Amino acid sequence: MAPQCIPTNMPISDNLFELVKSEDKVLDVGCGVGRLCADFLKRNCQYYGVDINESAIEEAKKIYPSATFSVQ
Repeated sequence: MAPQCIPTNMPISDNLFELVKSEDKVLDVGCGVGRLCADFLKRNCQYYGVDINESAIEEAKKIYPSATFSVQ
């Protein structure tokens, strides 16, 4: 199955999560402190957050220890 991307003109809302199924892998580029992470984890997704802000990633790791975050 080909990966799905969220259209850039789509507002972040419950519609976003209609595209995601349990155990999907989610890559959140520009995740900051992981503001969407909890919603994806509730749906049993494998969440990967990436951001250039090292302090935001460190905070995200503290808030969501079960997710994967990296500075890129």
